[in-house]
Amino acid sequence: MPRQVSSVSECPGTAGPGAADAIFTVSAVTEGVGIGCVRVTGKLTDAAASRLAAVMRDQRATGCHVVRLDLSELSMLDRVGLDVVVDAHRRLLEAGGALILTGVPPRIARMLQLIGLDQTLFVFARPDDVPTATAALPPSADLTGRTARERAR
Repeated sequence: MPRQVSSVSECPGTAGPGAADAIFTVSAVTEGVGIGCVRVTGKLTDAAASRLAAVMRDQRATGCHVVRLDLSELSMLDRVGLDVVVDAHRRLLEAGGALILTGVPPRIARMLQLIGLDQTLFVFARPDDVPTATAALPPSADLTGRTARERAR
């Protein structure tokens, strides 16, 4: 049974038509030993990016070295939100883990492709691609949770 790591957090948008789409939520659970899942919904803009950054830090702090970021219900991703994703990817790789993007909507996948991040990030269209996603990790990814320093000993 997954263990709850972080509660759902909402960043309300403006009131009026489309307000529900403007709400950003983020939730996180542990899916297995050292493997976490973070799910985001709504618009990941500069107003919400700090919340995702905090949840990603929490994932690393609780021992998750492979994190699946489910974007299947993300309606928008701006530059600041993308910076948080890239930073989380970099930090997890440095620790011998990986960030795996799943459920990437076509519009966001096209954006990643246009700026070349589809060649850097682990991007999968369907949320259920995790078993194949972990097989695609680089040889440097250590699924045991050991740090790069520990692996060097």
